[in-house]
Amino acid sequence: MHLYGSLSATGKGHGTERASLAGLVGKEPATVDPLFLDEMIAKPEQTYPVKLGDKTFNLSLADIIYDAAKGNFPHPNTMTCRLMAGDKAIYEQEY
Repeated sequence: MHLYGSLSATGKGHGTERASLAGLVGKEPATVDPLFLDEMIAKPEQTYPVKLGDKTFNLSLADIIYDAAKGNFPHPNTMTCRLMAGDKAIYEQEY
């Protein structure tokens, strides 16, 4: 996941990387246990499984990338999720 604009500029201070990863692994903002988010800080290399179809991918905080803080983005809080096969994006969705 690439974070752009204000998400990239202020993300670490606001816990954006943890919220983004929690969302990818299926956690809901209203019901996620704050201890789960705290564990992410304590164990940044911890991986979490994400199932897509019959495939399972392990993601960690290292998969959240603070990209360009400035640029011509469709919204100040733009993020792009990319499913990569080596160096090639095989699926991409922008939010």
